[in-house]
Amino acid sequence: RRVVVGEAADARAASVSLTGWTWVDGAPAEGTPVLAQSSAHGGAFPGRVHRDRIDFAEPQRLVAPGQTLAFYDPGDPEVVLGSAVAA
Repeated sequence: RRVVVGEAADARAASVSLTGWTWVDGAPAEGTPVLAQSSAHGGAFPGRVHRDRIDFAEPQRLVAPGQTLAFYDPGDPEVVLGSAVAA
């Protein structure tokens, strides 16, 4: 019952905590670069995966808890690497 007004930058984050990881061919090494897509109709953006989160190369629009992120190979964006759920 409260409205908070802010700037567009306030609705962006440099990382997202993740859970429920699923990998196509095994978990990548800590800090592996990926392309991450958080919206079915949105574009994929660069980041690095870590054990419990993804760090984006540049802050991205906030991802809602429970939303799935898909991860792609930055060298071949047609190749799905895995997915996880925003915590």
